[in-house]
Amino acid sequence: MRLDLLIQAKNNNPCFVAVEGIDGSGKTSLAESLVSALISADYNAKLICRTTPSKFPSATERLREIGDFLWNYPSNLDIEELGDRHLISLMASWFYLFENCVIRPELASGKIVVVEPWINKYLARFLVKKQSWVLNLFADLPVPDITILLDVEPEIAGMRKSAYRNTETNSRGSTSLVQFVDFQHEVRLKLLNLSSDKWLVIDAKHELKKNVDAILQQLTNCLEYQTLAKEP
Repeated sequence: MRLDLLIQAKNNNPCFVAVEGIDGSGKTSLAESLVSALISADYNAKLICRTTPSKFPSATERLREIGDFLWNYPSNLDIEELGDRHLISLMASWFYLFENCVIRPELASGKIVVVEPWINKYLARFLVKKQSWVLNLFADLPVPDITILLDVEPEIAGMRKSAYRNTETNSRGSTSLVQFVDFQHEVRLKLLNLSSDKWLVIDAKHELKKNVDAILQQLTNCLEYQTLAKEP
């Protein structure tokens, strides 16, 4: 795990951090709390989410328009009826624009950029559906310096949610906790298979503060190691 990159970011060297996990794992809350904790520790950090505007107004508008097709569709729309290739192609277009016009300018200014969402949850979903060609479609996107995977049992994640979208259950029509759990078990395995030495896997069944503390503790360990390494 390259958490030493966070140390560099304290000196205005950029660091791209992505938060991943199955649906209901707590990604948004963790990302918000982590950025707050980093700022309190004097890091130049910023949270980037789906609605973060670009410095280019035209890019902001286009992200909103494509995003509405992907995530803000009417509840009565059968999204699966549209086909995976259509949805994946739209998603690739959105993420390439998001990276180029929202994430990249913030990294260029020397920030720790914490991003939620990033692509791996969606890759995992499509890999479960045996659409392995998606890996090539997203291959030119930059790999985050650090990926934080909130790993949680789908049964726990499902109980945190009050409703389930068809894309979270891989089903059409009505959805249920059982469908959610079954599909998210497969998504979780794919996410773990996608992980690398740049990933920090956190047991997300704990309380939010404990998850944030676990990440910051590893950062502290890196700072202590750096100090010792400089001593004669």
